[in-house]
Amino acid sequence: QLVRVTSFVQVRNARSVQPPPAPEGFSTYGASRAKGGVLGMIEQIINDAKTLETESLRDEQSSQEDYENFVKDTNASIKAKQQQMVNQGAVKSNAEQALISSEEDDRAKAAELETLASTASAINMDCDFLVRNFDARMEARDQEVEGLQEAKAVLSGMRLD
Repeated sequence: QLVRVTSFVQVRNARSVQPPPAPEGFSTYGASRAKGGVLGMIEQIINDAKTLETESLRDEQSSQEDYENFVKDTNASIKAKQQQMVNQGAVKSNAEQALISSEEDDRAKAAELETLASTASAINMDCDFLVRNFDARMEARDQEVEGLQEAKAVLSGMRLD
């Protein structure tokens, strides 16, 4: 038994096949003329890695500086806020003391007003008594004056010799 083997092998024609033209903005395709083959590509990869490492270190240093500045700013802000809280606490304490003092003054003034009101009431009652009894007192005085005049007349008519 014979087995027939077929292979798919590309064979070039006698005439060489040209690749399609490069799109606009690209150079034509061809073998790298800058350096030789695989060694050139490895050197390019090494150079790219060094460049990438340098950029990464620079970016990392920049990020570290930014972070340190952020921490400094945050700590300064925290200190400022804490100081502000202390100051506001002092202001609140002073305001509470002023409020307590004001309330005590109000109580003292209210007590003084009560005393003045009771004094005014007593004076008003005395005044009402005097006004109501004014006529009776005037009549009693007039009678007393008449009695004194009569006594004077009696005494002046009477001569003790």
